[in-house]
Amino acid sequence: MKTGKLATAWLALAITAMLCGSALAATTAAPKLGAAYTQYIAKHFDKARRQSAVCLISERDLDGDGNKEVLVKMSDKEIYAFRSTKGKVSQLGKPVALPTASFDTASAIRMQESDGLYLHIVLTNEAHLRGFALLKVENDALKKVTAAWSPTGAGEDRMVDADGDGRYDGYRKSRWSYDVLFYPTESHYDWYAKKGYFTLVSSTVDVGKYPANPSDLVRHYLALRCIDNGKSKEVTARLQAIDPKHVDVLSDSFFTALKPDLVTFDKLAIDVNFAKSGTKATAVLTTASKDEVHFDLVETKGKWQIAGIQVNPDDQPDAASEPIAIAFTDAPGFAKAASRYTEHKEGIYVRIDAKKPLQNVELVRVQYESDRFEDVKRMTTIKEIAPKKPLVIRTIIPEGGPNCKIAFTLDGVKYAYVIGESGQTGEPLLIAIDPKTGKTLP
Repeated sequence: MKTGKLATAWLALAITAMLCGSALAATTAAPKLGAAYTQYIAKHFDKARRQSAVCLISERDLDGDGNKEVLVKMSDKEIYAFRSTKGKVSQLGKPVALPTASFDTASAIRMQESDGLYLHIVLTNEAHLRGFALLKVENDALKKVTAAWSPTGAGEDRMVDADGDGRYDGYRKSRWSYDVLFYPTESHYDWYAKKGYFTLVSSTVDVGKYPANPSDLVRHYLALRCIDNGKSKEVTARLQAIDPKHVDVLSDSFFTALKPDLVTFDKLAIDVNFAKSGTKATAVLTTASKDEVHFDLVETKGKWQIAGIQVNPDDQPDAASEPIAIAFTDAPGFAKAASRYTEHKEGIYVRIDAKKPLQNVELVRVQYESDRFEDVKRMTTIKEIAPKKPLVIRTIIPEGGPNCKIAFTLDGVKYAYVIGESGQTGEPLLIAIDPKTGKTLP
């Protein structure tokens, strides 16, 4: 030691190393940094960081190169890796930041079809949730593989060794409080060794009983759409039962904004009006942002279902203001057409009238994916459609599920619409979408 000042710094680090203030300090035997590491930290780190709690987490060879890596927690959530080679200490890459959580226990584990050891650190939110962080040393750097943890809610994220061979091959995430809107959920993640990460493969969700009335149906549907990750058979089946014709065109961003209100429903108002027959109803959802979502509901075989959805229908432009008009018919000779196109001989006839000259007209087969309409197949391209010279196409348009797009240029501006059929009235639906993104326009 060259100076008394440096010796004082070493002593301070040795003391704080024993005072991590977490369960980790209590469960790790004699967590104490060696003198070479305390000296290195005293020399290379600023005063504020040196005076924070310094906690030894692990000291062992993680990457299999024959040298031990020393992992140290400093400040609130940063973990540093060091190595001593021939008496010289060096830092391995940049620190890894972990969630602001309580550290519980740390242990070295092996992963399926992967070399070296991984450091598994149990994390808690000091309430009703336990998770973990998984770290590894690779190419002389400390890396965070994942941090399966949440600062709120209740549940557990736990590693799984499915075949019992001593190597972990995935983990299970269990949640049952407000972060999953109180629908008990267990998600299964498999370890993808070639890429070195976990991937979600399935979720099991207790969706409960089928709602008995329109108001509960709408609430149930909104909640399931919010928590749907596309991997739950239970959620997919229930959403299909509620919306069998796939009329939902609400965006993912709508549900992201809605989810906080769905926790208690205190900020939501749902008014239900029944038709005279008692088998049809309209439910109007008013969100905290004052948006109105209208759900057309029908009762089929004793169960309520969604037949149509509109957002702020009073704000929608009048069909008369659209640059095109459409009509359906089963009569092959209806209207003299300047242009014709047949995709399905068994399909219905769709007449498209232009109110102004349209250029570069495209007919495209589309399908709805998540929050937008994606192109599947270009059917035909027409140079121009003029007023009083309609285009007639023969194709299949499913009820409530738009699958045909018409795109064109008018006065130098690009437009796009999808064509569908109302599941209630059989009337044609003309829905404006963004020509670039395929998302429905307000």
